[in-house]
Amino acid sequence: MALVETWSETTDRTERGSQVTGLVSQSGLRQDRMVEGESNERTSVLGLRILLQFLASIEAIAGITLIFASKWVLSLTAVDLSPPDTYGMLLLLKAGGIIGTAFAYLLFRAGSDPVRYIAVIDALIFMLSTAAILNLYALLKLHIGLFSPPPFIITRALFQCFLAAVFVALRPRGVAGTTISQEHGK
Repeated sequence: MALVETWSETTDRTERGSQVTGLVSQSGLRQDRMVEGESNERTSVLGLRILLQFLASIEAIAGITLIFASKWVLSLTAVDLSPPDTYGMLLLLKAGGIIGTAFAYLLFRAGSDPVRYIAVIDALIFMLSTAAILNLYALLKLHIGLFSPPPFIITRALFQCFLAAVFVALRPRGVAGTTISQEHGK
C-alpha cells in the first residue's frame, strides 16, 4: 500500500464521483444545499473558534491578575474589610484565579477543535447561564447592591445570558451522540 496516490488514481476517483453525481439528477439541488450548509457550518465553527480563543485570553489575563495582584483587585471594592476578613478574601481571590486560569486553558483547547471539545462548550454555556441567575438572585435576595451598583449587576447578567445564547447558536450540531467507534468507522 503506497501512501502516495498517482494522478491516474485521483482522476479515476474523480470521474467515479462525477458519474455518481450525474446519475442522481434530482438530488443535484440537494447536494448544492448540503455544500452551502457545510460552508455555513465551517463559518460558524470558525466564529466559535475565534470567540473561544478571545474568551480564553481574557480569562487567562483575569486569572493571572487574581493570582498575582489580588490585593489590588480587593482594593477596588467599595467595602472596607478588616484584616482577618481581608486574608480570607485574598485566599478566595487567589483560588478563583487558579480556577480561572485552568478554565482559560480548557477554553484554549476547545478553541483549537470545538467539535472534539464540545463538552467544554456545554460547560461554558451552563456556567454562563448559572452565573446570570446567581447574579440576579444575589441582587434580589442577598442585597449585593450594597457592594456593587445594581445596574452593573443587571447589565452583567444580561451580557452573560447573551454570551450563553451566542454559544448555543454557534455550538456544533450532531456530535453529542457519537462515540469513538462511530467516528473511526469500526
